[in-house]
Amino acid sequence: MNRELGRFAAYKPLEIGLKLAGKAGVAGVVVGSGKGYFGKLGDGITALPDVVSYAPRMYRDIKNLANFGDGVTKAAQSTQGIWDGVTSFDVDKTYKALVQGDMGVRQLYDVATGIDYNGIWRAVQNFSHNAADQPAETAAAALAVLGLGYALGRGARFWGTRGQGTILDRTERRLGSKVWKSYFRKADKKQEK
Repeated sequence: MNRELGRFAAYKPLEIGLKLAGKAGVAGVVVGSGKGYFGKLGDGITALPDVVSYAPRMYRDIKNLANFGDGVTKAAQSTQGIWDGVTSFDVDKTYKALVQGDMGVRQLYDVATGIDYNGIWRAVQNFSHNAADQPAETAAAALAVLGLGYALGRGARFWGTRGQGTILDRTERRLGSKVWKSYFRKADKKQEK
């Protein structure tokens, strides 16, 4: 009994995770550098592990971008301070504003140099190459990876529910029987024989 509850509780996150991996795989195909259909398919399948390995760098870049706002604020405040110091002929106030502005500009520089632009640039180049030079291979590989993620997610659902239909399954079957009536009539006739 406990094993069945565990299976039932685990299938939904597993199903969602596999479907999300398929969607991430589409992004991997589109911005990947694989040559040919199978190279692109490999990029799509390894997209999620690549994102996980790149996550610490993305976190650092996002943290650096938070510092960017502080640098802009310091630079803007110093501009006002410089203007106030110059108009009031206060050399000390102007000097302090210039120092604060210098700190803000240095902070902006540190943020700008700390971001990994190579990965972004490589992704943009690969995207333009894939979209312009190999659109059919890219689309086919993206659809294959998306379909693989969906099929694995459905397999996880089948494993978790032991083949018994959920409400969504029954709705899909009803909709399918309305859309593809001739297919279901043939299947019903085969079952009668």
